[in-house]
Amino acid sequence: MANEENGDSDLAVFLRWEQLAAYARGGINNDWEFRGTERAKKNFNENAKIRLGTDSAALILSDQKTYGLWGLFSTIEIIWPTGGRHGTRDSFGPEVH
Repeated sequence: MANEENGDSDLAVFLRWEQLAAYARGGINNDWEFRGTERAKKNFNENAKIRLGTDSAALILSDQKTYGLWGLFSTIEIIWPTGGRHGTRDSFGPEVH
């Protein structure tokens, strides 16, 4: 596997990690039940050297940022015990002392 990018952003690192986990899970454990199976399986079976990256050729989903784990967990809304919504994980509301 190769990494041909210089980006060190949290998102770039996470996308490459998610790709690596997909190839390990599918190729090593023979467990192809996850998001991005079709592209990951195709890349794993057709390429002697799998490239990790953030460009469209390396992504395991058409929009990995949105449909992969980053998108699932970065847009979670907080549901308070009262049942009301209080925004996203980045807006936890007033500080409680």
